[in-house]
Amino acid sequence: MNYPPLTDHAITPKTLEIDAKVAAYKFITNKKNVYFDKNRGVFYLSSLFKNYEKTFAAAGHNAYTFTTLYLSPEDIPDLKDIMVTKTYFSKVDYRINDKAAFRSRKKVINANKKPVERNKKAIESRK
Repeated sequence: MNYPPLTDHAITPKTLEIDAKVAAYKFITNKKNVYFDKNRGVFYLSSLFKNYEKTFAAAGHNAYTFTTLYLSPEDIPDLKDIMVTKTYFSKVDYRINDKAAFRSRKKVINANKKPVERNKKAIESRK
């Protein structure tokens, strides 16, 4: 996962704050995005957090302190411990995003055809 999950509903001004907190919680508590390796003393974050360093700084945090707001107490490293290495995951898997984009483009292309052509093609593909 490289981005917080989409909601199953439209985001409105009334639900924006809670939706953002829920998305942040789901993203941060997923060990593919934020993980503290207690044996090695390494605190890994998704590289997505690098893109928002200025945003975290404006809120009085850095990416590491921000994530601790959502982690359970047993998963929070002691960030003051100089032996804890803070780093970002080096690999980002964009395949999920690429597949979603491909599907979206395909639908847009098919949507440009006349309804009769779309229905005819759908019927032929079922044969």
